[in-house]
Order: sequence, then C-alpha cells, then structure tokens
Amino acid sequence: MKDKFLCVMAGYDDNTEKKLSDIQNKLYEKGFVGNHTKDLPQHITLGSFPVNKEEDIVNLLKKVAKETRQFEINFNHIGIFGGSQVLFIAPDTNYSLLKLKE
Repeated sequence: MKDKFLCVMAGYDDNTEKKLSDIQNKLYEKGFVGNHTKDLPQHITLGSFPVNKEEDIVNLLKKVAKETRQFEINFNHIGIFGGSQVLFIAPDTNYSLLKLKE
C-alpha cells in the first residue's frame, strides 16, 4: 500500500456534471489528449491523506456532510497540471469552498 492514498472530493450536481463533461468532450474533439479515470465524476479534490487515516477521515466526512448544504461555484479558467496530461477547470475561491476545504 506504499503508493496508495485517500482523496477527499467534492462533487457537482447533475446539471454541472453534464456541462463539464460537454466541455471535456469538446476539448477531445479538438484534439486534446489527456488522462481521465473511468467512472470518476468531475470533482474538486479537497485533499489527500495516508491510507491509515481512513477511519478518521470517514468520521470527519460524516460530520461535514451533515453540516454542509449545496452552494454555488463559479469557474475562472481551464488549465493542465504541470508536466501531466490532466486537465482541470479552476473554481473561484469563495467562503463556502474554503470552509469545506478546511
């Protein structure tokens, strides 16, 4: 399990998921070649953690899920993570997103 880790991700509503997938497909049609993990929806990665912290992370996520309501996200640019073929669309930072990330 040396190379394994846990990722905490925030997902989107169905409408946003579709819009982001449409953008991704248009980029592929224009010739963009990149990596995409099958069956992994569009998301915001909130953090990564060692596997041995799974129980702590699950307990924290249950608490956060009870306290967090849906909120609006706006995006400001599309980019590629340095040295890779991983495309991202960057959200504008807002209070709700920062609170969720902490």
